[in-house]
Amino acid sequence: MTMLHRVAVLTVAAAAFAVVAGQQEARALGSATGDLGAGGTAAGDISREAGEVDSIRVELVAGSTVDLKFSATFETAVDLVDATGAELPVTWSGTTIRTAAGVPVTSTGRHVFHVRAMNGGQGTYSFTATPRWAPKLTMTGAMGEALVVSLPAGGTMKGKIAASGGAWTPTITAIEGPDGAQLLAGSVAGKNGAAKLPTTVAGTSGAHRLLVGGGEIGGTFSAAITRKAPKVKPTKIDLRNGLTLIGFAKDGVGAMLTTKCGACHAWTGSARSAKPFASSALARVVSGQMPQGGPKLPASEVGLIRSWITTGMNE
Repeated sequence: MTMLHRVAVLTVAAAAFAVVAGQQEARALGSATGDLGAGGTAAGDISREAGEVDSIRVELVAGSTVDLKFSATFETAVDLVDATGAELPVTWSGTTIRTAAGVPVTSTGRHVFHVRAMNGGQGTYSFTATPRWAPKLTMTGAMGEALVVSLPAGGTMKGKIAASGGAWTPTITAIEGPDGAQLLAGSVAGKNGAAKLPTTVAGTSGAHRLLVGGGEIGGTFSAAITRKAPKVKPTKIDLRNGLTLIGFAKDGVGAMLTTKCGACHAWTGSARSAKPFASSALARVVSGQMPQGGPKLPASEVGLIRSWITTGMNE
């Protein structure tokens, strides 16, 4: 079952949002959803509520690539579903810090990044999506076939079409946008075996069809295309809506510290005595210095201690 299907069957609490200074800010515990537009960074959290899944939406264009960065303070399961509903090859399980550079984008539209907790953990996370466009394209084609160049809306392309063989000179007869719009006022005739593609602006995101004439069907040509994507200011959204309060006694933090650390530290017996040492103790637990002699605490227990500290060191 894909994450998309799992999200569909999960019963989750809806989060309430308020738009403040261009950011979405969740106001209640539960799943959160936010839009990064064409890219940016989302800060969020996942509580211990059953079935909580955050969904971060990003508008991407086929023909580009996307760099992904993810970090969390707890064990997570994450995946990215493309505009067709298919999962991209960035399914991460048990992750806290992951990156993926140059992930190919094969469909145009809304992509959704899902975040959920593993092993009953909770904590905060950060997710960044940065689209990339290769500025130089070297392509080949044949008469009677369209040359496809992907561009985002507002992007530009220019370049040269040159005959690969034979005594003929290409003509750029048309450039069709994804919506069928004609982007050239008229055909562009070539000279001395090549035609210059004028700077052309994309009105719509997606695949643009470049049609070449001037020779016999089957005649081949090469294309050197320079494309430029418009500058887009990265979006920042805040989806943090609170974590489940963790109690020292109620949730077993005290018992764990006593069992694992009590032989060396008398302060593990109560929340009041443990509070002054909690942060430094956590750093030593994460590094493996504590408990002395090992074994290293599992991620679920480290996460429980971290959650107790983060949510206010409650009794």
